[in-house]
Amino acid sequence: MFGSVSRDLACAIALASLVNLIPAPPLAASEPDCAMTPPEIYDTLSTSIVQVVSFGVDPHRVAARVRAGTGSGVVLGELYVITNYHVVHGSEMILVNYGSGVLSAEVFAMDPALDVAILELEDFMPYEYEFDLASYPDLKVGQMVHAIAFPLGLRQSMSSGIISALDIKIPLNTISWTTQYIQTDAAISPGSSGGGLFDSCGRLVGLITLRSNHPQAENIGYALPVNTVKDLVVELMDSGKVTRAWHGLYGQMMSPLLARMMPRTPPPPETGFLVETVEPGSAADVAGLRGGYFPVLWGNAEMVLGGDIILEVDGEAVTSLDLALDIVRSLEVGDSVSVTYWRDGEIHETVATLPERPAHPADLWPGPR
Repeated sequence: MFGSVSRDLACAIALASLVNLIPAPPLAASEPDCAMTPPEIYDTLSTSIVQVVSFGVDPHRVAARVRAGTGSGVVLGELYVITNYHVVHGSEMILVNYGSGVLSAEVFAMDPALDVAILELEDFMPYEYEFDLASYPDLKVGQMVHAIAFPLGLRQSMSSGIISALDIKIPLNTISWTTQYIQTDAAISPGSSGGGLFDSCGRLVGLITLRSNHPQAENIGYALPVNTVKDLVVELMDSGKVTRAWHGLYGQMMSPLLARMMPRTPPPPETGFLVETVEPGSAADVAGLRGGYFPVLWGNAEMVLGGDIILEVDGEAVTSLDLALDIVRSLEVGDSVSVTYWRDGEIHETVATLPERPAHPADLWPGPR
């Protein structure tokens, strides 16, 4: 680390400012007393979005052994920048271009599961605007948003669009599928990762994370909501890591259609949470829960059928995906929960005790660098 007393003080000040955030009044983006024109938004905020360039060498390769990444970052203060972890993963050199200069940086803390990294700069960086990482619950589908980033590693630019959807779940690992993302049609490209998504009042509402790489997808980009970013930053600045309970489950809710696709005698229940995969060593694995064994492709969706169907957790019926996600998000390390599940026509009950989730190689997001 670039260690010094002044840096420790800067870290403490940055953390204190995050802990003591006072959320701005919930103003609608269309209200005239908060709305800014797109040029005003860019002129005010662009200096606090920086370019992140990383370099690494793969010693196991000859061709293409030099790995270069380019992305964007949001300034957290004069010594820290937040970006996407996939932009700097495996890098031996990280440079931050802030317009009037370039500074070396290194990873201060990271959360690969949600693709977030905080960079510590080698020296203090001048900046003109510090974002208030407050939670804005008034986001609405259809409202204008603006993305400021460095797409394709080129010069900084701004694109505009709308919020296309809220509460989107991205099933890349067993953490991301329980997190809610913002979907936007503002132009997002490789190099935009780690940039800022702003509303019409110039408020930071999300950290640009990735775009859909489906060959038929158009104008589908995703951002991690600022309230989630705030919680991650506070924990990463305070302890250097994010601590989570390790449930180890992935799956989906049962439906009459899924029940018909699972030829069993007796037939499976049409409600409950279908377990598709179980991570080895997780609470679900130790408790004896089983994932599926029969892979199915349904359009663009992948499913693994034949696993256990969770009916209740601590006596509460699992009747919807939102309820299932609420249960998962409430779990803490050391918790023990009773799980009632269906398997091969019989009802079983087990107890799952939640250990701390370790990092997994699969946590690294496949986002473009």
